[in-house]
Amino acid sequence: MSQEQIIARRPLSTCEWILFSLVLGIAIVLAIWMVIGQARRMRPADSLPRAAGLATGSDVKAVVRIDSITGNQFVAALLRRQTDSVYCLLPRGPDSEISVAFGPKTSIVMGKTHDIAKDAVVQVAGKVDEKHIVQAAQIVILTGYVRVPEKLCQQ
Repeated sequence: MSQEQIIARRPLSTCEWILFSLVLGIAIVLAIWMVIGQARRMRPADSLPRAAGLATGSDVKAVVRIDSITGNQFVAALLRRQTDSVYCLLPRGPDSEISVAFGPKTSIVMGKTHDIAKDAVVQVAGKVDEKHIVQAAQIVILTGYVRVPEKLCQQ
């Protein structure tokens, strides 16, 4: 055997094992931290915006059920969270629906653009424009993950 083969086969020293374990531990902690951060951002909206009172430029984050869709714009009924997987409809009125526009810059999460259809449940995040239409920056497809009973929310 040559000198190079003997050196290549030597066992790792204690310092090398400690360094390897430290790097592996840091990588695991960073991965967990990133997953937790992603989960926090993906949490469905708890608060209900009052649709009629949305000011131009205000940020909106709401869970809605799409009532009608035309091109890249839809009208949707606001939903109120009951549990993590159950949302209920609000009584019809000016404060219970919003108009949303989306485009190529809108981030679609947990689905594709074709999932944005009538009766789909989505979470919308965006800004209100001067026509009181929410310009969606992100749409999260929640259809299949949450349930919306036909009965209205209890006041």
